[in-house]
Amino acid sequence: MSGELRPGWVTSGAEEALPSLEAAGAQAEALVAAWVAAKNVVAVAAAADRATGGLRKAARRALKVLASRGVRPPPRTHVARLGAPVDETTEAWLLSPDTTGTAVLVVVVRDPSGRHRGLGVFETGEGLLANVFPVEGSRSAVRSTLDTLASRVGYRPVQVPVEWVRSRVAEARQRHAQAGVPEPLGLASARPLLEPVPGEPLAHPFDEEGLVLAEEDAAARRGLSARLHQLPELRSWMAPEAVVRELVGRVGATLAPEPPQEAVDAALRREILDATDRWFTPERRASLVRGMKDAGLGILARQGEDAALELSAVIQLVESAGLITDAPRELPFLVALVEKAVMYQAAQNDGKLSFRIPGRPEAGGDGPAADAGSPEPAAGDAEPPLNG
Repeated sequence: MSGELRPGWVTSGAEEALPSLEAAGAQAEALVAAWVAAKNVVAVAAAADRATGGLRKAARRALKVLASRGVRPPPRTHVARLGAPVDETTEAWLLSPDTTGTAVLVVVVRDPSGRHRGLGVFETGEGLLANVFPVEGSRSAVRSTLDTLASRVGYRPVQVPVEWVRSRVAEARQRHAQAGVPEPLGLASARPLLEPVPGEPLAHPFDEEGLVLAEEDAAARRGLSARLHQLPELRSWMAPEAVVRELVGRVGATLAPEPPQEAVDAALRREILDATDRWFTPERRASLVRGMKDAGLGILARQGEDAALELSAVIQLVESAGLITDAPRELPFLVALVEKAVMYQAAQNDGKLSFRIPGRPEAGGDGPAADAGSPEPAAGDAEPPLNG
């Protein structure tokens, strides 16, 4: 399809929006832009709600553009029939990863009598299933289960598409099969809750929100990226203890006997940056991005689009990081993950870190204790709090 857009497409109503996009073919995104220019918010809203893939993302971005211009879609309406039988309904929730990288997926079915049955699944940062638990009873019982999950981490689960949860669990089960790792007990009997499985993996719901920035706009937020750690969903995230053990060993190996505190501070800062580059391999960054998208759904629901856009910018920067250009150490968000782990380990020892320094007179003894607060905060930590 080429040439000018048909006038009838540009004036499409809610029911004509999708057929018009289909008829526009290769000009579909240009049609969305034309709707924005014509302030046809009804057509844009219909596409944002019912289109798929890139067109849905384009329509969602277009809705944000129209909203910034004071043009908002009409409220959604639905028709209820009195006395109609209540069909079985299915809902799903996601609790974003905790400090160990473990997320929780919950699927619940409500039968016509009002009783709920479902299960929750713990998924590790490696994408494997660690445990399952039943969810049964009334609506208040389901709510109590979600409240219990929230109390563990300090933020609430968010509702997500059922099909996506089923797809994600199915992908995890495939990883179990490929690795020869047994699945948790209880999954086999939960088959009615976990099927049907979509024919192909579904995009992450955070990707469907259209929160994409131009490269230069994302790069402009690099310096403030560490302040995302102030958000409840990310506050407890840090590098694992093994990273700190290796880092501390490397610091000690570079120090002379009886070093001044300034030398300890400099060596510690240098090794924090080196550890950031070593630890955040492409595979670990991919796992981190997935967890960030999980957290992004809660951040979007709780703090709104501004905070979610800031997270989306950092996701783009994490994805584009490399060892030659844009190294992980150049992104304060990643450096802060290592800094937090160092400070946490020091806090377990009265705010000090002990380094084993070769050549010290006391053979085999620990080196000097360094103040845990000595690492300088990543760029942006002193900026005003993130408030969405």
